Formats: sequence, C-alpha cells, structure tokens
Amino acid sequence: MDLGLKHIGKRRAMEHAFFWLAWVFTFTLLQCLGQGFTSAELWLKYYLVTLPVFMLHTYLIAYWLVPVAFYKNRYGWFIFGFVILLPVFSVFELVVSNELVFRSENSKLALEPDYLNFKNIVISGLGNHYILLVFLAIKVGRAWYRAQSHKNYEQNWNRRTELEIYHFQLQPRIMLHLMEMLGLALKMNPRKSSEVIIVVSDFLNRFIDEKHEKWLPLNKETDLIRLLLKIHHLALGNPANIRLETEGNHSLLVIPAGLLLPLVNFALIIGIECNNSVSSSVFIGEENRELHFCLEISSNNEFNPFDKYDFIMLGKRLQYNFPGKYRLQEDYKENYLRVNLNVFP
Repeated sequence: MDLGLKHIGKRRAMEHAFFWLAWVFTFTLLQCLGQGFTSAELWLKYYLVTLPVFMLHTYLIAYWLVPVAFYKNRYGWFIFGFVILLPVFSVFELVVSNELVFRSENSKLALEPDYLNFKNIVISGLGNHYILLVFLAIKVGRAWYRAQSHKNYEQNWNRRTELEIYHFQLQPRIMLHLMEMLGLALKMNPRKSSEVIIVVSDFLNRFIDEKHEKWLPLNKETDLIRLLLKIHHLALGNPANIRLETEGNHSLLVIPAGLLLPLVNFALIIGIECNNSVSSSVFIGEENRELHFCLEISSNNEFNPFDKYDFIMLGKRLQYNFPGKYRLQEDYKENYLRVNLNVFP
C-alpha cells in the first residue's frame, strides 16, 4: 500500500511539473511571437521568476478555497475569497516581476512608479485567473475521466461476475435435467436404461472436464449437443422432434463454453411440456470463420409461459465476448420461436 501511494504521489508530482513547465514555455513562445524572439530570454525569466506566485495562487484556490467553501456549499465565502485573492496576488506578481525581472534586466523596462494602480492590478489578476481556470478545467476533466473509468470498470466487473455465475450454474442445471430424464427413462423404457446411463456418463465426463474452460472449439460444443439429443431420444423417444444439421469446419471456431447448449436444452424442455406436439430444428454452421446458428421451434399448441433467462444471458454473453461482432434475432409467437445468431470473425 505504501509503495502504491508513493507511486501515485510521484506520478501526480510529475504531472504538475509537466503542466507548469508547459505553461512557462507556451506563454514564453506566445510573447516571442508578438515581440520577436530577441525577447525570449526576458520572458522566460519573467515566467520562471513569477512561477511561484502563480503556483501559490492556483493551489490556494484549488486545494484550499474550493474544498473549504465551494464543496461545502458556502458560495458566498467562496466568492469573497476568490475576489480577495485576486488583488493580493496581482500586487504580489506586479512587484516581483518589476523588481526582480524588468528592473534587473534594464531600468528602462521597469514599470512606472505608480504601476500598482487599479488597471494594472485588474489586468494582472485576469492573467492569474486565466491560468487558474485552465488548471481547474484540467482538474475537473481528469476527475470526470477517472469517475467514468471507475464506473466502466465496476460495470464491466459486475457483468463479468454475472456471466461467471451463470457459467458455473449451467452445469448443475443441465445435470439436474439429465437426472430427471434418467428417472423417466427407467420408468418408461427400462430396457434402454443401461444404454441411457452409458450415454449420460459420457456426456457428464465431457461436460465436467470442460467446466473450468471459458472457451471451447465449436466442434466440442456440437458433440455435447449431439450427446444431449441422443440421451433424450433414448430416454423419451425425442419428444421435441429435434433435427440437428451441421455444416462447415467447426474446429476453426472457438466460442464461450456452453453458449449454444442451453438453447438446445430449452427446446427439449419445451418439447416435453407440449406432449410431442413440437417440431424443432437446430442448425450449426461455419463459413469463412463465421458462426451461423438457428433454432426453430413450432407447435400445434401454445407454449406454456417459460423463463427467458437463458435468452437474456445469451445476449449479455454475446455483448461481452463479441461486442459489435454479432447479430442476434428472435421471433416469438404463441406457438412459434425462432432464434438466429451470427458471430462474425
């Protein structure tokens, strides 16, 4: 922690040093453009000598007056302090510049004896406040940028946490569904129970091995989907009537683990609920390293109300992992559902 604070302090000091050096050389250059570069030495000396005055004035307002008065809604005191500091530092700057710069360089450059008049004090004060406003503008802009960066970091962290929770919840959800299917298979088709257990075991072995994988080749996801459909077909005779079609070289694509599996599992659940009155198709294709996925479910009966959680999380996962590189379309009616997904390289 101490090393971190020292690092931040050193960085802030370097930022302030850069700001003030940039100000000195910039205004020296501007003066030279108006009066010729022969005056560069004089103006450089002027800004270097008066630099402590400007810095003290700026820091008093930025780090004392603003926190003490402005941040605490004491606007009257803030305006009062702002107005009082203007002539004080204007006079200070005029005296320092006249006695230590202009008079020491050439007596002819010295200001007139009555240079501490109202006009010169106002002009000097406006100059002081110009650099103050620039400093405060940078400070406010930096604070706004840091706040936005922190907000974006928190949003990104929350989104990543939500997706990780969903990913780790996905396995027990599907495993529970498979255990339910296994129980139904034992009741409905006792003769096929041993075959169902073998396929379920194969599915779970692959699924558990890939639990901690955040990304998978598309061909592995497709293999899991095939096994899931096979389990349902053996156990219940494929009540969802799902047809799986594949195309292209799936090994060329890598997708977030479990991206498509929940949608196929959803189609199976809909098929069971609708008592064999469902016709479904799943297409998974690859073309020029672009993913094409389509899920279509239609039924003679209306769908029962269902949880859209998996569809919501699908959109969030796509936005997080493929920002600006996907197209997701959903068409939902009382007895029809179509999901089209394209992920671009």
